Amino acid sequence: MKKVFCVVMAAVLLLATGCSSNSTETEDNTVRIGCEFAYVPYNWEEDSATEYNMPIENHDGFYGDGYDVQIAKRVAEAMGKEPVFVKVSFDGLMQALNNGQIDMVISGMLDSPEHRQAADFSNTYAVTKTEYTVLVNKDSAYAGATSLEELSGASILGQRGTRLDTVIDQIPGVNHISPVDTIPAMLDRLLKGTVDGIVINRETVEVYTSQYEELVGLTFDEGEGFELDFSGICVGVRKGDTELLEDVNAALDEISEADRTALFDAALVLVLAVWLIYRFIRVAGLPEIPEGDLDAMLYLLMSERKAWISGIGQTMAASVVGTGIGFAFAVVLAYIRQNEPTLRDPRPVQYVKYIMLTLEKLYVTIIRGTPMMVQACIIYYGGFSIVKALMPGASVTQVNQVWSLFASALITVILNSAAYLAEVLRGGIDSVEQGQKEAAFSLGFTPWQSITRVVYPQAIRNSLPSIVNELINNIKGTSVLTVIGFGELMFATTSIAGKTYRYLPTYLVAAVLYLALVVLLSYGLNKLVDCALHRRNPRKGDKANG
Repeated sequence: MKKVFCVVMAAVLLLATGCSSNSTETEDNTVRIGCEFAYVPYNWEEDSATEYNMPIENHDGFYGDGYDVQIAKRVAEAMGKEPVFVKVSFDGLMQALNNGQIDMVISGMLDSPEHRQAADFSNTYAVTKTEYTVLVNKDSAYAGATSLEELSGASILGQRGTRLDTVIDQIPGVNHISPVDTIPAMLDRLLKGTVDGIVINRETVEVYTSQYEELVGLTFDEGEGFELDFSGICVGVRKGDTELLEDVNAALDEISEADRTALFDAALVLVLAVWLIYRFIRVAGLPEIPEGDLDAMLYLLMSERKAWISGIGQTMAASVVGTGIGFAFAVVLAYIRQNEPTLRDPRPVQYVKYIMLTLEKLYVTIIRGTPMMVQACIIYYGGFSIVKALMPGASVTQVNQVWSLFASALITVILNSAAYLAEVLRGGIDSVEQGQKEAAFSLGFTPWQSITRVVYPQAIRNSLPSIVNELINNIKGTSVLTVIGFGELMFATTSIAGKTYRYLPTYLVAAVLYLALVVLLSYGLNKLVDCALHRRNPRKGDKANG
């Protein structure tokens, strides 16, 4: 009987050991992270998977994302564990932590005295010093408040179980409204006008004011705002779990300040982008232009997209092609300027050089001394008159087919760019050391070979940043061509504004489009310029290694 008993007990112990081993293995391979998923840009939930978000274990079909989620992933990776995210209401996070349902809290939680009673906290992972402010409606009597005293008598709301609620009592004479569970619920109460203001983190003001134009975040004078008694946003672990706390701190130490800032900015941009897309889709289907300026911008961008696209196309065609041909013309002008007549030249050659030099200087002076708008009018109307005189009996339509608006605009850009780029190239040529020219002659180079093989390549390379700037200026400068009716971006803008009578939103759209064109083109061209300069001037280390 004893033998049977021993065998049974051994089997039970073996089974228990096996179960315990499996459980330990699971715990070792995963870390359960509790999060509210309702506090943008720190955390939120989505209904579709991406390569960045993470599935929520107890909320099937939903995924978590935000600054907290990205920090949690980095912490888990550093610990060699797989993160498992669990959605818990904010006031239930501590209970879930102490019950063993989760291993840590990463949910924008503050290391406050109240929270320290229930958990231990890591070093802060926030990107900025945590500050509190009050969000109010723009038309509120409290919109201009710069101190807590000026909020006396106001009905202020906070989030249950957080310092966003408890700090409200610092406002003298405040009507402290019973707290609600989530930030969205707070915003809903504020937007409906049932409270005067809500307490939020200052770093989240931009998120909410961009989503709701009627809201504004108060700016308190130095020493007139909330007094906070915590170090910042931290990771919470069960009290006494020093090993896990040390691992978390070590993992946080591996995330540089630059990486933290990049993660937070990415979360902020993503929130704003998603909201903008949502708002864009919402207003695009409206039967008429909405009242708000931002909604009107989005509506006009969508409803008049053909006009915007056509205007952008014409602008880019005239500026890019015009600058390119103008550069080629500028090379010729720069050559004329540098090839001054000398006593060694035959007398006829001296006369020709003198005449060409005089014409070049006169041309550059006239073009640089007159506005591009005036030049466009002279070129278009003057060219039209000449073509009409050369085509007797031709209709206006036939003349316009020969002397089109695009041809006039292109010639205007070419002539304007050539004058400015000629001076740019002249400066680039002057920057080439005289000794290099003399060295070329000593090697048997002809004057033409010296210029084309030694001087000009260096001059053009030295002038590349200025040449790029000229192209950028032409993108903006083509806006004056609307005076002759050329269908560039500014022409499209004025047409849309005249049709809709919504001038401010229309011109704001144009400003955004011009800015986008300039920024994108500048970035791309500057990268090409940097590559070209680096290729010609490699670092010493690169040269040695080569």
